Amino acid sequence: MTTSSERAIFKLDCRVSRWRPTIDVLKRCCLLLLFGASGALAKAQPLNLAESVDFATFKADSGQTLIEFYVAFQKSRLPYQVSGELASLELHLSLSAKEKGRDVKVETVKLVASEKSATRNEGLLVGRIATILPPSVYDFALSATSADGDLIGKGEFKRIKLRSFESDSLRVSDIMLAFNVFKSDNPKSPFYKNSFEAIPNPTGIYGEGAKELAVYIEIYNLVRNLRLNSDSLYSRTYLSRGDLVLEETERRKVRRRTADAIVYVEKTPIDSLLSGKYDYHFEISDSSFKPIIRRSKSFFVYNPNIKPEMLAERHLDALAMEFAGMTEELLDEMRQHVEYIITGDEKETYKSAKTLEQKRGFFERFWATRGGASARRAYMNKIEEANRRFSHGSTPGFKTDKGRVFIKYGEPQNIERENSSSNQKPYEIWQYENVPAQGNVIFIFADRMGFGRYELIHSTAIGEPHNPNWQQIVNQANSRLNDGGF
Repeated sequence: MTTSSERAIFKLDCRVSRWRPTIDVLKRCCLLLLFGASGALAKAQPLNLAESVDFATFKADSGQTLIEFYVAFQKSRLPYQVSGELASLELHLSLSAKEKGRDVKVETVKLVASEKSATRNEGLLVGRIATILPPSVYDFALSATSADGDLIGKGEFKRIKLRSFESDSLRVSDIMLAFNVFKSDNPKSPFYKNSFEAIPNPTGIYGEGAKELAVYIEIYNLVRNLRLNSDSLYSRTYLSRGDLVLEETERRKVRRRTADAIVYVEKTPIDSLLSGKYDYHFEISDSSFKPIIRRSKSFFVYNPNIKPEMLAERHLDALAMEFAGMTEELLDEMRQHVEYIITGDEKETYKSAKTLEQKRGFFERFWATRGGASARRAYMNKIEEANRRFSHGSTPGFKTDKGRVFIKYGEPQNIERENSSSNQKPYEIWQYENVPAQGNVIFIFADRMGFGRYELIHSTAIGEPHNPNWQQIVNQANSRLNDGGF
């Protein structure tokens, strides 16, 4: 099936074009999204669009799924036609979808832009192309050509699963990263949806010229979800860097269930964050505050003027007050607590600290570089929760396998529990969705000795114990053979 469409032209305004990415910016952000160097586009070297594309899926009518692709072009790489003080451009985007190797759909979009000749090399040109398909797994191919038919760039996107949003359970769209989201009465805009214009950021880079992280999310099946035990839902959003939550970015909001679908828009300042990779987290809970659904998405910050020592200096005074009355015994206990986030060099530094003041100074610097007092409190709250829920005998919860996984990955989205039987040890499967840079992962814990102490025997997460034959461990008949490990 083949269809085509011609969409309204979108010309980047000052909200976007002030941001001027360079190769140095992208390298310092550790990105794979490498735009080519400034200069004329070489016809023999088409752009790899897979490096500058993002996509998001949303609910469509009749049980189908809408997938939107967003592509960013560095203007200096595009074949503008210059005439006096004006430069014009016409691009044709084509998106094809295949299911099990069979062509099922093609969409086309024309992008037209007009710039001042003097500034045509500055910033990005952002386009959108979308299609609606039944839920399934597809391969997509995206290409961009000039008005003369010359190939500008192409990219392939394999094994993309379009989820079904048609359900009696709560569903949430993908997180759309944006330069800006604002109320709009311009339905002709290619970025218009549900009374908003959401200007996508396919690069996922924020910083100079883009000092706010904007996100657009849709929430579905609020009214029809009869399992919710209240008329209100509670959203929680926050940023994290590595394993640490940036507590100061946490926001909680209450939403009444007055419509079956709602839009969630949020803007978070990032101009005080260090350069690096971060994750945006979105959660929805019911009145018991137990998360029902979670989503997360990675983005990158480039703030060259924000130095680690600057942030550390801001936190040191507050931390010095917190640690002023802390005994050496408590400091040594904290050293055990931070085992999951401390580096090898830091371990050696603390080991060489001989006096109380040296140990206090170590932890002041340790937490100052990780977000200060708020980051320390957020982490210690996890330790306390792990101790409350997972302690076993004389072993505190944070030292158990369950406690460690909880501290590192948070609350699982789902837990499957299997009781003991004549031929099986009891075990649990913890399921996590959208673990940053990994996707869906599982952890399997088994009570191998039968005393209620659950050990991690298998996981699909990177860096965790991996044992595809884990079922042999929980099998009662084989348990003795596996007591020595795997």
